[in-house]
Amino acid sequence: MRAPLTRFAYVLVLLAVVSYAFTTLCGPRGISAWLEKERQIQSLEKRNSDLNRENERVRDRIDRLTNDPTTQGRAAQERLNYVDKNDKVYVTGDPAPAPAPAPAR
Repeated sequence: MRAPLTRFAYVLVLLAVVSYAFTTLCGPRGISAWLEKERQIQSLEKRNSDLNRENERVRDRIDRLTNDPTTQGRAAQERLNYVDKNDKVYVTGDPAPAPAPAPAR
């Protein structure tokens, strides 16, 4: 009488463990959440590597601007619209309208 009851208890415990494992793996913190976290990690690692490359590019540009007078001159020309005396300037498009004269007092 005791053996069938023991077997039944073992089967019941085994079913409880299996159902708990199934619920845990399929629940909101289970395999799907784990896969989502892996995807997020890969995305953040890619973004991190992209940002590291961008930082290196900016460091190189800063180094060139600091040490190379030619690069400094070109950057100033582009940013401030300076023209060298030997450069030719071509203006394209419609000219800007002249400002209206101020009213007489």
